Amino acid sequence: MVRMYRTLRVAESDDGVLSVVIDAPPMNLIGPELVRDLVALLSEVESGQDVRVVVLESADPEYFVPHVDLTKVAEYTAEAAKAGGPDDASLGMLWHKPSELPVVTIAKIRGRARGAGSELALACDMRFAARENAILGQIEVGAGTTPGAGGVQHLTRLLGRGRAMEAILGADDFSAEQAERYGWINRALPDADLDAFVARLARRIASFPAEAVRSAKRVLNELTLPGADAIRADARRFRQLVGSDAGQGPHGRPVHAGAADPRPARTRPRRPHRNPLSQKQIATAMNPPEVVDRLAILNAAHPRKLSQGLHHPGQVRKSWYFFLPPGRQGRSLRRLGRAATVFRRASRGVPVTALTQAKKAGAQPARRPPEHGTAPAGACRAWPERPSSASRPMSRRRA
Repeated sequence: MVRMYRTLRVAESDDGVLSVVIDAPPMNLIGPELVRDLVALLSEVESGQDVRVVVLESADPEYFVPHVDLTKVAEYTAEAAKAGGPDDASLGMLWHKPSELPVVTIAKIRGRARGAGSELALACDMRFAARENAILGQIEVGAGTTPGAGGVQHLTRLLGRGRAMEAILGADDFSAEQAERYGWINRALPDADLDAFVARLARRIASFPAEAVRSAKRVLNELTLPGADAIRADARRFRQLVGSDAGQGPHGRPVHAGAADPRPARTRPRRPHRNPLSQKQIATAMNPPEVVDRLAILNAAHPRKLSQGLHHPGQVRKSWYFFLPPGRQGRSLRRLGRAATVFRRASRGVPVTALTQAKKAGAQPARRPPEHGTAPAGACRAWPERPSSASRPMSRRRA
């Protein structure tokens, strides 16, 4: 083919394989120019006799075809009407033509094929994608409309009802490996092997008798291809929803499904919450009396280690504060402060249970023990008498 196109780069080989590269910067968005060139290309392929296989790919490795320009629906619909007349003035009927052509069409996908771009790939007879960067998705429901160029018809037949529901209603992106498992594409191949594999397959099909290939494709279309009436109904539904309030964004602006969202988005995912304690420690900490008793026992076994940690409130907060629910953080800090006091007194010989009972009774623990005998009634066990500096051995005195 010698005809030049504005958004397509076309090259025909001697073995009957036609290479079509979509080159519509900045991101291969479907608009009037690209639709005009595709209408002319499909008409030329249909009337020609030398081409047996068409391979469709993108010049941009990041974008196969992301979607349509929703601000130019009327313009590209008018261009699509030139392919089939006023009754078929829709992108869906234009995409239906590659499926009905007497030649085999293969989509070689790198980058994003979303919305009408995914439907263009689905209209081809076979689809092969790069495992590293190919992404497919039907995002129309998220933009306030429904797939209108054959996506509903093709995905239901290829994926089944449940998975088609997931793909269309979820409006999420699918990696090449997941799309291969679901049946969205034929194969997901390493990017380095994709070109060689598709080229070998295209040459192999083109080498077979042309009439046998056309007859086999015709029979397969009768069994699996959706009818034209279903495609037209999807196109009408798409245009109705785009023209209604459903096609508006959350702030009343038209949704531009192929471009980036102008609102700032969080580019970095939130850091997962790290729990410094085990489940057993958490269960113990949720019951403050048990925490007091348990750590008092630990204090008896390791007095120096625990008492050093209790004299640093920052360490206490770091170990106990952040795993609690927001409503309990303030109360837990106050409890930890009281618990630290209990631990320090327990390390000097005051039993925790006695101190707790004294607090419940409203009594204050004695600060200094009497010279002889036991502590007065209502008070905790007295502090042990600390020897004076004069009675200490000389070896224990400070220099």
